[in-house]
Formats: sequence, structure tokens, C-alpha cells
Amino acid sequence: MDEIERRFLVEKFSTKFPFPLDLPKFHIRQGYFELPIVDSSFRVRIIDNREAILCIKSGKGIRRPETESKTETVDFGKKAFGLCSHRLEKVRHKDGRWEIDFFSRPLDGIIVAEIELRSVDEKFEMPKYIEEAIEVTDSLTSHHLARLASELEGSGISALPFVFGYSFTSIPRIVITGGPCSGKSTIMDLMRPMN
Repeated sequence: MDEIERRFLVEKFSTKFPFPLDLPKFHIRQGYFELPIVDSSFRVRIIDNREAILCIKSGKGIRRPETESKTETVDFGKKAFGLCSHRLEKVRHKDGRWEIDFFSRPLDGIIVAEIELRSVDEKFEMPKYIEEAIEVTDSLTSHHLARLASELEGSGISALPFVFGYSFTSIPRIVITGGPCSGKSTIMDLMRPMN
């Protein structure tokens, strides 16, 4: 089944219309398995420690093929989550068809609003409590954020300057391969930023 979704990075909430704190909310842990296939993701999501869902997504754009399946037990989902290459945590608030995600450390301060649409050209309005937002449908996926969280984990560096300070383009992957003692570690050390 295809998912039709638009995503927005929230820059500013309205002072006139406060964010409704009484919205239903869920604690979500989400992990991604690293795949060698560009523009594809395999995810496990654990919701409120009560249910686990596996999901495969592919492609780019507003419409993307998506297949979801609940795991038989949440314990299986937790074990799969433990094997993921990249992880993130967030609190999701549901406001009708809108989902507002407040990310946890090391992504704290990042807020993403998304809406699932019935068709690609469906018109919609941003919730009145969101004053400013940037569309990031392709350029800042949860998979991108999970990779960023992996890079920043334990560093004490905030993700906010990275997310707001750089243009929203796909995050590339560089793969360095070779046999033992072929120089992979040396190349990686040369590519790391100097402190």
C-alpha cells in the first residue's frame, strides 16, 4: 500500500494559539536496519512499550510504497530494535490526521509535523498553533534523523544547528570496503573533522 504524506520541520509555534497539551500522545522508539539499497528503509517501531510494528518503505516523494506488520509479541520488537543500526525516540501527539513529533536526546528541540493525505493533490491547512514550518518531505526523514542521532549520541552536540543550519538535501552514505590492512581505518581517520 502507498503512503501519501507531507512532513514539516516546525520552526515556531504561535503565541496566539498555544499548543494543545491535551492531545493523545504516544512514546515511540524507532530503529532502522542499514540497507544497501538507496531510498529504502526497514524500520521497527515500539509504541508505549505495548506494541511493535515492522515497516518497509521505499522511494522518494509524497507518495511512497509502505508495508507494515505488527510483531506477534512486543518482546520480538524490542529484540529487533536492539539490533538496529540507528535509533531515535520521540513523543507523538495526534491531532486529527496531523502527527506532531517531539524528538528526544540527542535530537531534542526538533519538532516535525506530518499529515497523511488521501491523494497527492489534496489541500490541507497547517494546525493554527504552528506559525512557521519548512517542508522537509524528502530532505529530512525519520531515517535521516535516526542516522544523525547515532552520530551525535554521547557527544553532547546539539542536533538543532545541524538541522536548521544546513540545506535540506538527502544525506549521502559513503561505503569504504577492502580486506584487512588495506587502509580503511586510515581513510576514515583522514575524513573525520579536526577538533
